[in-house]
Amino acid sequence: AYQAAADLMRGKKVAFVGSSRASVEDNYLLTKLADATGGDVLGFVAHVQEGAGDDWLRTDDKAPNRVGCERLGMTALDGKLFASQISGYDVLYVLEDDVVAAGLCSSDDLAGKSVILHHYNTDNQTLAAADVTLPAAMIVETVGTFVNVDGHAQRVVPCKAIRGVNRTL
Repeated sequence: AYQAAADLMRGKKVAFVGSSRASVEDNYLLTKLADATGGDVLGFVAHVQEGAGDDWLRTDDKAPNRVGCERLGMTALDGKLFASQISGYDVLYVLEDDVVAAGLCSSDDLAGKSVILHHYNTDNQTLAAADVTLPAAMIVETVGTFVNVDGHAQRVVPCKAIRGVNRTL
């Protein structure tokens, strides 16, 4: 799958999409991959549900790392512009998110494009359009940093540390 993804990106115009559900480190590496391939990071998928917060414990923002993405210089994708933004690209690389379910585009908007989807083991509406899928570690399996809505960086570690997953062992 990694070789297939590399082959899809080679010599093509690639758009990268970050995720406010992915760690700061994963989003940072996405920007480095975009730089290395000459691609463009269009922004990140935001998960704000207006009116879902209670102004006490819950906020309208349902993603754990929007602030982390913003600190990396990324901006939230605009659903009204996204389909036109990706029209000039040959390949769309989506990190740990679902652009179709988020309402940023439809499966029809992805027709004719190569889609590389780096996703979890959960249902994903973008999966139907994907040419290559890459596995993403869930939060309980990885080491990373998330920055909450108050700007506090929080480190996550695997719930069970095993040598094959955590190289620090």
